[in-house]
Amino acid sequence: MKIIVKESPVHGLGVFAAVDLAAGDTLERCAYIVIDDDDLQEENRL
Repeated sequence: MKIIVKESPVHGLGVFAAVDLAAGDTLERCAYIVIDDDDLQEENRL
């Protein structure tokens, strides 16, 4: 894993690099679905 969560010296919890990172390295990939306003309105009418 390239990142870790731990106590921050600044405030609360923070996300920190667990390894040296190069410019352009991917830290996380997250799939998502884009829903437009019309689809959202239709879903709320059901």
